[in-house]
Amino acid sequence: TSQWPSLTTIGGVAYVAWTEDNATSSLQIRVARLNAAGTAWVQVVGGASPINQAKNGRQAFQPDLIGIGGVPYVTWTEDDAPYNQIRVARLNGAGTAWEQVVGGASPINQDPRQDAGVPRLTAVGGVPYVAWYEPDGTNVEVRVARLNPAGTAWEQPVGGASPINQAPDANASGQLSLTTVGGVPYVSWKEGNGYFRVSRLEPEFLGSSVASNDTSATFVTDVRTYGLEYPVGFEYGLGFGSSTTTVETSGNIDTITRTVTGLSPSTTYQFRPFATAGLPAPRVTGAAESFVTSPQNGPGATGPGGTPGATGPQGATGPQGLAGPQLARSDAGVACKVSKPRRRVKCTVTYPEAGARTVSLELMRRGKVIARGEASSPKRSIVLRLPRAKKGSYSLRIITIGQDGSEHTRRQTLRIR
Repeated sequence: TSQWPSLTTIGGVAYVAWTEDNATSSLQIRVARLNAAGTAWVQVVGGASPINQAKNGRQAFQPDLIGIGGVPYVTWTEDDAPYNQIRVARLNGAGTAWEQVVGGASPINQDPRQDAGVPRLTAVGGVPYVAWYEPDGTNVEVRVARLNPAGTAWEQPVGGASPINQAPDANASGQLSLTTVGGVPYVSWKEGNGYFRVSRLEPEFLGSSVASNDTSATFVTDVRTYGLEYPVGFEYGLGFGSSTTTVETSGNIDTITRTVTGLSPSTTYQFRPFATAGLPAPRVTGAAESFVTSPQNGPGATGPGGTPGATGPQGATGPQGLAGPQLARSDAGVACKVSKPRRRVKCTVTYPEAGARTVSLELMRRGKVIARGEASSPKRSIVLRLPRAKKGSYSLRIITIGQDGSEHTRRQTLRIR
């Protein structure tokens, strides 16, 4: 008896996996492909038990088959007496045998003493992901695991007692499906009262901050990415009606920085981080916060005029009145030179005539600050040390702090060749 077929294409060739009884009445997982002439199905690896963990006396069933990088991968459920275990195997480099991605007694199950089942495979960025059902002693949970970077173990990106179910005390059941959308894993299942649900792996925002002046603001957020590349930006303004550009995350926890200009002085703004997870909508959003821009920077009011001199044929003209207070708002001049082999940037500072207390520099690439430096008058040199920089355009943020504490910010482009 044969059952549970799973069909896919790998390198333009049709492959099929299924379960079949052998001579000892144990169910075996098998995989075949269509021959070049399209006239017959040929088992990829034949024999009495080409894939099962236990070669005889055990039941294997519910296979799912995909290709990753042109290599066939198959997952299945196997009874190891007394509990069902989820397993994954791939065809070896020579194409002569199936090898388990991670072997052992219970490579994937959350609890090896529970009956897992209905496994499904997909790939995200070339990494295999597997979804399955597993009871926790009270109800059945949906779980998803992926192969770790070392290729030595299966890890759940989000674990715990009930990482995916809508209701932790409701049973997941029926057909299970796992796929990738825009580089993000999506899983669907039936739960409890019969409703179908879809869930995706979303980034987690860990905290945000903002630094602002009268007309601009720089937003910063830390985000847990689970190793995936999510486009992240910020929404701001009334009803979050405006958005910054986005930058893709990297690593497991990343810091994202975005700057906006054209804001109104002395105005309250809301902001929050957002990400897209596979689809443009709905967005994943972080906690909403607010800030107030500072009053308008600029010159002080004009002082009163002088008192005129006394009237008379030869009367002297009265003295000129004192000028009103004036706020320094001049930029410092900055000229930078990149050393070879692009490991540091040396900048020469020319302080403005109006006087400046401090000049700070921030070298940015794709919204991220990669080097910082500061000098106070009369020091005229700032060295920005950085890891080996790639060629291209960088943004140099120049912040001049005047003697009166006023702040002026501008940007200029620095090209590294």
